[in-house]
Amino acid sequence: MGKEATVMVGGHGQNSYMHNSIHQRTRYDTVVNMVEEVIHERLHIPTKGGTIRVADLGCSVGPNTLHSMQTVLDAIGAKIKTSSSSQDHGRNYDFQVSFNDRIGNDFNTLFEFLPPNRQYFVAAVPGSFYSRLFPQNSIHYFNSSLALHWLSRAPSGLVNKGRVHLHGGGAEAVAAYGNQFRADMAAFLEARAVELVPGGLLVMLFVCRHEWMDADAPRHDMWFPHIESILRELVAEGKVKEEDLDSFQLPIYSPTVREFKEMVEMNGSFSIHEAKIVDQGWREKAGQGVEDHKTDDLHEKARELSLAARAVFQEMVGNHFGGDVAEDLFQRLPATAYQFFVNQPTRTRCATTTDMVKEVIHQKLEIPTEAATISVADLGCAVGPNTFHSIQTVVDAMKAKIKRSSSHQVGAFEFQVFLNDQIGNDFNTLFESLPPNRQYFVAAVPGSFYSRLFPPNSIHYFNSSLALHWLSRAPSGLVNKGRVHCHGGGAEAVAAYGGQFRADIAAFLEARAVELVPGGLLVMLFGEVREEDLDSFQLPIYSPTVGEFREVVEMNGSYAIHVAEKVDETWASNGVGKEQEDRRKPDLDELARDMSRATRAVFEDIVGDHFGKDVAGEVFRRLPETVYQFFLAQPTMPTLPPTAFFVLQKKYYTKAPKAYLTKAKG
Repeated sequence: MGKEATVMVGGHGQNSYMHNSIHQRTRYDTVVNMVEEVIHERLHIPTKGGTIRVADLGCSVGPNTLHSMQTVLDAIGAKIKTSSSSQDHGRNYDFQVSFNDRIGNDFNTLFEFLPPNRQYFVAAVPGSFYSRLFPQNSIHYFNSSLALHWLSRAPSGLVNKGRVHLHGGGAEAVAAYGNQFRADMAAFLEARAVELVPGGLLVMLFVCRHEWMDADAPRHDMWFPHIESILRELVAEGKVKEEDLDSFQLPIYSPTVREFKEMVEMNGSFSIHEAKIVDQGWREKAGQGVEDHKTDDLHEKARELSLAARAVFQEMVGNHFGGDVAEDLFQRLPATAYQFFVNQPTRTRCATTTDMVKEVIHQKLEIPTEAATISVADLGCAVGPNTFHSIQTVVDAMKAKIKRSSSHQVGAFEFQVFLNDQIGNDFNTLFESLPPNRQYFVAAVPGSFYSRLFPPNSIHYFNSSLALHWLSRAPSGLVNKGRVHCHGGGAEAVAAYGGQFRADIAAFLEARAVELVPGGLLVMLFGEVREEDLDSFQLPIYSPTVGEFREVVEMNGSYAIHVAEKVDETWASNGVGKEQEDRRKPDLDELARDMSRATRAVFEDIVGDHFGKDVAGEVFRRLPETVYQFFLAQPTMPTLPPTAFFVLQKKYYTKAPKAYLTKAKG
């Protein structure tokens, strides 16, 4: 790789970084509030005026750097205005902003977009940020946004045949990339420690990975597998030499937060004020899956993301393989990306919590110290493929934890999965969908999860996804004339449903406390509402608040609460968030039909059992038009009720929960 290999595509063209960096802008915007807060709380402002110097490391050519620098300057200006020690000197401050990137960056285009009325002085500083760039004690604030995952160069001496990155390369590739990252980061921190004034800030946003993710795991979100597969096609077609592919390595490494913190601590010049993961996927709406998109939508998304990848990788590919190969590769990329999107499994609400599940297994689940069978149970599995998707996520996360533990071997453990739902659930259909190459044993357990289902101390991990808002039964003795649920029923109905919920959850928690091994996990995703929305419930379901559920858990006394938070979502529709006049009738028709089909799949048996099949058929025949008219009457699309994600761990020493169970039922 030459010294200019990692610059972005310059200029104003369709393929330029300037026109294809909206995802980078969006990621920065997710941390703007944190940037403003840390400047307000931590940045030391000179008390006697002077020049405040700010630098953006890895600025590239688009408008993103100007946006981020203006955010920083506005926050510094606000701090100056509110600082009693500097308010008399507000007019005595000047600002200088230095834009840094590698030699070869298109600074000309960057300068063309400088704000004409800017209130700061500008300088361009060419060179690698892994070396010294500024005089000592000269910079008050360093910013680096989505740049530090770029290494100074690809690891030297690495033989990674047929691969363009470390993914799938095994221990040798991981070690080579990791060593290069540590050497680069040591140089970066050493340089910044000299250049920052005492009390100055270094704020960094970079691509990372979760602790539970293997460094060599494929990263489809970063396009490495797609680029690699196309290059292999070109090798097979004779357009690229195999030795050229073998010698091409993308100089990118995504560290964990722990790896990064270790480097900072080894340097010794900095105190860490904030170190956290800010999750954001390529999709603009969390939880959207292929079923939520029209074919045209997926083609457009593949085209847009391929342009973004081209703006980043074209120079590197062209420098190594030549311009014709680069052009051929990026012409093929949209079709490859489209097929990848089409082949993805259905995304549900459960998918929005997948990373949280993996993280909590990595951090909290206790793996047996000796070879054993690890038992997992899904409570409320229903009949669709969702249960297998969530179970596979859990099993894979457990295997990853075992693999990373020096005291365990994955092959020494077997996995038993229990699928539970009510008697009457269609287990036949569920079994027909079992993955043929599954690496776990399967058993179905019929019965209500509000009662005991397993022997004592037999389950290591319980999962319950979007099932606990179903009560064991409708509240008895409630007169709720003309209504099918507590909505609009007033205080009496709310109290009856709330009382039934508390009795049910008390029984649920008592049963799981007996069945879980000490240190085992109980992970739950269920419908949740705000206190003020209690009158807007849907049909025969009770949606507790996070506070209500937490109270019942704490009164049970058998569990430590590790996670308790809401997971908000919007409708999967092209009309989400748009004003009504912007939404086309076919979009709303399609959404109404989709929502009606989903509702029918859940409630048809309940309605039919009570009113008869003819009435149920008529209700669900009329439902799409009713839903469509409801959507049409709204100024903007309504949001989905939020869901709550809870992770409980069974304590080693717990109080007996029987007393509370009696109290709740009474």
